[in-house]
Amino acid sequence: MKTYRPKQIILIIFFASLFKADAQLQNTAFASIDKRVKTISALSPDTLAYKLTRPYKTETEKVRALFRWITENIAYDVQGYHNVTGIYAGLWELAESSGADDIYNEYNNRIVAKVLKEKKAVCDGYSRLFKTLCDYAKIKCEIVTGYIRWSTDPIGAMTNREHAWNAVFINNSWKLIDVTWASGYANHEVTQFTKLYNDFYFFTNPIHFFNDHYPADNKWSLMPITPTLYQFYNFPFYYPEFYKFKIISLKPITGYIDVPVKNKVVQIELELEEKVKDMYVYEYSEQDSVGNDVENTDWSTTKPQFRIDKKKIIYSYEVRSDKSDKLSVILNDELILTYGVRILR
Repeated sequence: MKTYRPKQIILIIFFASLFKADAQLQNTAFASIDKRVKTISALSPDTLAYKLTRPYKTETEKVRALFRWITENIAYDVQGYHNVTGIYAGLWELAESSGADDIYNEYNNRIVAKVLKEKKAVCDGYSRLFKTLCDYAKIKCEIVTGYIRWSTDPIGAMTNREHAWNAVFINNSWKLIDVTWASGYANHEVTQFTKLYNDFYFFTNPIHFFNDHYPADNKWSLMPITPTLYQFYNFPFYYPEFYKFKIISLKPITGYIDVPVKNKVVQIELELEEKVKDMYVYEYSEQDSVGNDVENTDWSTTKPQFRIDKKKIIYSYEVRSDKSDKLSVILNDELILTYGVRILR
């Protein structure tokens, strides 16, 4: 009988949950809300919250209105990212009051006022604004802080990138929201911001959210068992497109694929309900992903054949370069996940 260690049990439970996770909430029901918020304007958060939520009866509708107004109207402050102390300079000193809680509230209000005036923020400002609007709308909301990983980060690199997002209490349960990441994306150097709405980060399934968000307080993972921070950084990186497919199982489940130097063939196996028209594996070095050419592999012209066994698609790929440290999987022309590669010498 095979015996599993505690860390292995956590991995098994986590990945079993990954493939059984419910489908995301469809955004078609929110089309009218999304359209309406574009026309709303207000100078103060209380007036803004009132205008945004006044027509709606349910908390879900109200939260959607607040969320979509921010994603439409607030841009990421790329300069502030590199100088957070500078963008908040003096705000704490201006928060004069008799008690610590009052001082903190005044400090928060000044940050929110600054965000509304300048129409830009870093994650802290985004999450504070969202919580403040929820407070005025009488919706229970918390700011969650923790760590994130980027798709361009090496698998296993404990970058300790700090981030802030939100949780709202709707229909007797907590829902996860990242209004910052839903608003668009920055380049690798965080010098340019592209506004592009991403619905994935609205009421995201906790298992899906955990792929790139690790809360400092484990209770905000909203999962029965929270993997360790080390495990978080060592999982494969799942892109939002991964969850579009009805994937039943995946091999390997670990973030790293060890490749013997004499036999560089790796095998990736997906079991899924949907028919697959094509599958590729893209090999590259981490340096490639940040703009430094090392040894590119043109996956569009060098793809090997894959085989299908019932519901399983089995793909064998021979790693071509000793400099490669990542393999990305493209399914039906969608980038779905990335593994780290270690060449064993």
